[in-house]
Amino acid sequence: MRELTNYEQLHMNRRDQLTGNLADIEEIDLAEAISQLKQAELSYQASLQVFTRIQSVNLFDFLRGG
Repeated sequence: MRELTNYEQLHMNRRDQLTGNLADIEEIDLAEAISQLKQAELSYQASLQVFTRIQSVNLFDFLRGG
């Protein structure tokens, strides 16, 4: 009987934890999440452009200054 009570308590604790996690997920501000995604996308595109530009410059062009 004691073991059954322990399992029941573990189940209740886990259910409360999962309910809290679900509440955290549902409270995400969609506008803010989209804004952060767009900012990350712009950063990624900028880094790709910089990499492409650097990749096309050879050592002699770099030493000449352009």
